[in-house]
Amino acid sequence: MACIIIETPQGTRYTWPDNTPRRAIPGEQIVGIDWACEPTGTYEDNLADLLQREEIPWGKVVKYAALKLGAKHCSRCSAREVIFDEAKTLGWIETIKRLKETL
Repeated sequence: MACIIIETPQGTRYTWPDNTPRRAIPGEQIVGIDWACEPTGTYEDNLADLLQREEIPWGKVVKYAALKLGAKHCSRCSAREVIFDEAKTLGWIETIKRLKETL
């Protein structure tokens, strides 16, 4: 399978054509195609790797998604953002316990 090679201000990344339109990130440009590229891992693994590489905390991702879906920001939302940011050190069981307290 071929991969599209994209150059961004943060570095080079690959994407797989899936016949769906996508929005370009500001400053990115397509620089080539790797014809021998094979996707590895699951989408979730790739997302987690991308967030870690870019040093983007999960809380910011959840906050951004919620706002884009039309949710209003509140104090409980801020608490959930902090909890998600600490999920890696807390572990998922403790994270879920803490998230339940914000509902």
